Amino acid sequence: MRALPFLETEDDYWSLGVGVELLPAATPYRMSARGEMRDGTALASRLFTLAGDVAVNRSLALLSRQELMRTERDTPLGTDVSRPRADTASSSR
Repeated sequence: MRALPFLETEDDYWSLGVGVELLPAATPYRMSARGEMRDGTALASRLFTLAGDVAVNRSLALLSRQELMRTERDTPLGTDVSRPRADTASSSR
C-alpha cells in the first residue's frame, strides 16, 4: 500500500536570522541575543530571543531566557495578529 502526498500550496516567503554571543574569557557569565524574521504571502513572524547564564560554582548556574514573538497570518476575514503573553504568577483573594 502506498500513500499519496497531501496536496498543499506552498507559501512564498523569505527569512533572515542573525545572532550574537558574548563569551568573555575567565568570567562566570555569558549572554546571547538572536533575531529571526520571516515574511511570506500567508504568514509573517518576528522572533527575538535573549539568553544568559551566570555560574555560581562549578556545578550550579542561574539560567535565563526571554522570547518576544509576533505572528501575522492572513485569513479570509483579514489579518490575525498574535503576540503570545508571558506566563505570570497571579493570586486571587
